[in-house]
Amino acid sequence: MNEVFSTVHPRKINDAMRALLGFTGKRQVDFETFRNNLPMGRRSRVAQRKAADLVIQQVKRKLAKPSYLDLAERYGRSLLVVGMPLWFATRPDNLGRPQNAVDDFMTRTSLELEAIQRDELAKRGGR
Repeated sequence: MNEVFSTVHPRKINDAMRALLGFTGKRQVDFETFRNNLPMGRRSRVAQRKAADLVIQQVKRKLAKPSYLDLAERYGRSLLVVGMPLWFATRPDNLGRPQNAVDDFMTRTSLELEAIQRDELAKRGGR
């Protein structure tokens, strides 16, 4: 499974999405009950950092796969699509707070993705 979720087990999310789409399976899930029980508030700083780190780790894992190395040469420049766990992600209350780079999901993820982009471009000679 490539999905990364930090507040709900991926199996529960997959089961709920299957129920929403009308697929039946071994585990029957009532989507409305699932949705109503999701933690929708702003997550703690620790939880935001954990979620950001999980997303960044997954992006790095994908980019390290040998199958990704020659995609640009074979197909031209393209995009790596990353789904984000955004149901709790909000902009920080104080945009100028330096600690956001460490413990705010949106800020930490954005900064890390920019760093990954720079590193990947540098590895490939700016292509």
